[in-house]
Amino acid sequence: MADRSLQSLLLVGVPIFKSNMGQILIIDFIFTTLGLASKLVKCAIWEYKYGLDYRAIYTSFWVDIDT
Repeated sequence: MADRSLQSLLLVGVPIFKSNMGQILIIDFIFTTLGLASKLVKCAIWEYKYGLDYRAIYTSFWVDIDT
């Protein structure tokens, strides 16, 4: 990760899926560049479920666009 100048946006071990039998799936890899990481507004589990077995990750950044 460091050799590519990337930074993780989520804490290690964030669960995104839990089965009826108690099995948990985690995701440990949401990466971005150091420059974009400094503009991070939010990176979290998406609050809405759409009938999927897993939870989506919501990520937003504050980025100025010159017009």
